[in-house]
Amino acid sequence: MSIFRSTFNHSTRIMSHILSHISFIFPKIKPRPTLIIIGLTNACNLKCSFCFQSQSGAHNLQERGERFMTRETFIKVLDDAKGLCNFIEFGLFGEPTMHPQLTEFIEIAKQKGFHLTIDSNGTLYNQKTVKQIVKNKVNSVVFSIDGVNSKQYENVRAGANFSDVKKSINLFKLEKENLNSSFPLLIARGLELESKTGPKHRSWMKNLGFEHILFSPLQNWSGLFSKKVSDKSSCTFPWLTLSVDCDGEVLPCCEDYNAKLSMGNVKNESLQSLWFNKKWTELRDFHRGSKKKTEQDFSSCIGCSYRTQKTLPPKVRYQLYLRAIKEYFLELKN
Repeated sequence: MSIFRSTFNHSTRIMSHILSHISFIFPKIKPRPTLIIIGLTNACNLKCSFCFQSQSGAHNLQERGERFMTRETFIKVLDDAKGLCNFIEFGLFGEPTMHPQLTEFIEIAKQKGFHLTIDSNGTLYNQKTVKQIVKNKVNSVVFSIDGVNSKQYENVRAGANFSDVKKSINLFKLEKENLNSSFPLLIARGLELESKTGPKHRSWMKNLGFEHILFSPLQNWSGLFSKKVSDKSSCTFPWLTLSVDCDGEVLPCCEDYNAKLSMGNVKNESLQSLWFNKKWTELRDFHRGSKKKTEQDFSSCIGCSYRTQKTLPPKVRYQLYLRAIKEYFLELKN
């Protein structure tokens, strides 16, 4: 990637981030998303204890069955995203490596010039997929790994075997060496399952050879695990992220696992028109506290932990900013 394009993309993202926070205070200023999250599927091979996938009846998987984003919908998302946000992530509510067209989608996204992250549990990577990821210079690959050792990891991530994760890590290291590539940035992300586990988790991940480590509080998945309610909101997701699930439903939040807050469908409208539509504006007003809404209107937000505490605590923000710096210089190097 050219120095000019890389600098432009990252500078644009910084400006979008600043603009979105200004918009929180001054509603007349239109925000811009800093990340578009694409859910290639709602299926997952694991049933982690802290995830909605482990809760009976909590996921629309029971209603819709396993779903996979079509090529047509995927192309529509990317075409709409151009000019709105150049940073995309494969993740959301399922395991992206289960999508049968993953390698094709990776190639399309990179050919269109997107900064791409793949967020995965890391248990299903094979040599063919890893080779395509490294070859196409995917910017970052995030491994979701929790706990402070393999035993604790397997206890909370039901169905996972840590040997599969280690195999995936080694595949990436070997392929990067074979192709003499610095891409992708290998990132480990853990959740705080117990208090004060961060240092031990970071030490474990560093020894495994990860190039960046993220550690954050447990997610509450739209109030699934806790119904604590606050009259004041601290959530900034509706200003910063835009998510598209496997059926094309456009969501303001990566926590809304049952798509109750759908702003519309990308198959029928553009991402830009949905980002600025009336419903999204009302949701932002709700989180500002400037417009009262009932629990029925925004039920997914009422008990969500991101409403009662900072969306991104200072420690998490620092980790993300440091990651962005590493990604930028990685692009300059290559």
